Amino acid sequence: MDHQSKAPAGRFGRGDITMTINRAGWPLDLNRRDLFGLGAGALAAATSFGAQAQTAGRPNPPPPAKPKGVVVVGLSQEPVAFNPLMPGVEVDEVVWTSVFNSLWVAEPDGSLKPDLAVEVPSEANGGIAEGGLAWTVKLRNDVKWHDGTPFTAEDVKYSLELINTPGFKARTRVGHAFLKDIVVKGPHEITWRMEKAYAPYLAMLANRRRPRGQRTGRRSRPFP
Repeated sequence: MDHQSKAPAGRFGRGDITMTINRAGWPLDLNRRDLFGLGAGALAAATSFGAQAQTAGRPNPPPPAKPKGVVVVGLSQEPVAFNPLMPGVEVDEVVWTSVFNSLWVAEPDGSLKPDLAVEVPSEANGGIAEGGLAWTVKLRNDVKWHDGTPFTAEDVKYSLELINTPGFKARTRVGHAFLKDIVVKGPHEITWRMEKAYAPYLAMLANRRRPRGQRTGRRSRPFP
């Protein structure tokens, strides 16, 4: 018996790799195509085994006759921020869009659609005036938080003020820093002024709102 080991021989060129394995005296020459073939075969075998294991078990149970009120969603990452006004990672956006609403949302074609607002403010409907310096937003009156508390203009005011609060870790203050004179005109109407016109601000407000109740701890997990 020859106990002398031989170093693997390799030939590189035109994408080929040849390996000579002398263990136990069995030579085996493999090129790259052979290696890929072995890998594909192993993958097919594993997939086939998994499929057989599933089909051999019991069939999936039918859905419940009545909703149970629980949804389990698998995510590719661990969420890090549940406040949509704070910095977050990509997966946080999935959570925010599933839990919170915004004044308006962006459509695939780039247009804006009202969500918590009755309409998207514009110069045509009087929601934006004085060349973008004066804003008026009218809100829906049929929105409630999960605990039944009505959504009002005070919640919007709180969100806008929170972004500019010193010490608050906001995602961005770009555009928001121009806000001033935020006034609640009624339960479903709010106005503010801008120090200077900022065209992207309309699109930036297609973000999630935070409830003023979170400031006092009255509502721990709200969503309209």
